Amino acid sequence: MVEFSTVPEPTTIDPFLSDISDTQYDPYPGVLEEVKRATQHVKNAGREKPLPAAQAYYGYYPRKRRSDHYYLIYTPGGIQIFRVPSSVLGHNVLGRTWIGTNRIEILETLHGLEFEEVKHHEQNHLFYPFLTELQIREKTKYELPFEPRFH
Repeated sequence: MVEFSTVPEPTTIDPFLSDISDTQYDPYPGVLEEVKRATQHVKNAGREKPLPAAQAYYGYYPRKRRSDHYYLIYTPGGIQIFRVPSSVLGHNVLGRTWIGTNRIEILETLHGLEFEEVKHHEQNHLFYPFLTELQIREKTKYELPFEPRFH
């Protein structure tokens, strides 16, 4: 360690007004080298650790879900939800959203948690129209309190 009781007088170069190096101005000799070594040690120590695992788009993590409960997903006011037959939606389409009109159409044969899952997915399309379909699916999957079937 360096004794700070005998501090040398600084040179006439003002350290706050000019670019200085170790040789121009060093009021505490030896301390700068210790700081550099400690900084280098911290930088090297960080590289020895493995990189973190890849995260989901929003950084959601899976959690324990209970499938023995029935969940209702909150629907904000002003959103109209209609049950329509597959002849209106098309083959293998579970639901669709009309962005700007707050209208959601869901397949009439869906009930229970399947209906809630599709409803939440379509609500995400209303709230986040700038996200792609895959991003919405991932977001829906991690936001549901139960195990999703479709997403």
